Amino acid sequence: QDRFGPTFVGVRGPVWWFAQWRLIKTLVLAVFVAALIDPNTNASLILALKIVDSVGLILFRPNADYKNFLQDLYKANVNLVTISAIYAFIADALSLEWFTNIFTVLSVLSIIPAFLASIFNPCNFAFGKFRRSMRKIYRTLGAVKPPVGQAVAATA
Repeated sequence: QDRFGPTFVGVRGPVWWFAQWRLIKTLVLAVFVAALIDPNTNASLILALKIVDSVGLILFRPNADYKNFLQDLYKANVNLVTISAIYAFIADALSLEWFTNIFTVLSVLSIIPAFLASIFNPCNFAFGKFRRSMRKIYRTLGAVKPPVGQAVAATA
């Protein structure tokens, strides 16, 4: 696994194959979009791949980091709903007005994780720097907390 480097970054060891599934899924999606003429067949195959991907994410939880797992699951489900809306529009089950409204809402929903990450990651980084600086100051000044469970001797 180590010789493939970035392909397996962030994937847990027992489900190393999920990184290859992601590559194959992307390749197959590109071929379907480019090669298939019939929009119903195209949408059905893409929808089936998205369902398999979402179910695989839930069953195997391939990400080593839980935050990345939640982001991937959120993204996969927003993509699944988007493809479902496109398929419903192609099948004339959705009017253009409803499709436009759904697509607008899904577009906003898809950028929320990136927006939140752009706000919270710098704050988390700054808070971590502040906390490390405060620890260094406390150590320098000798203001070390007593070990947990030991009472501090009271002076009367």
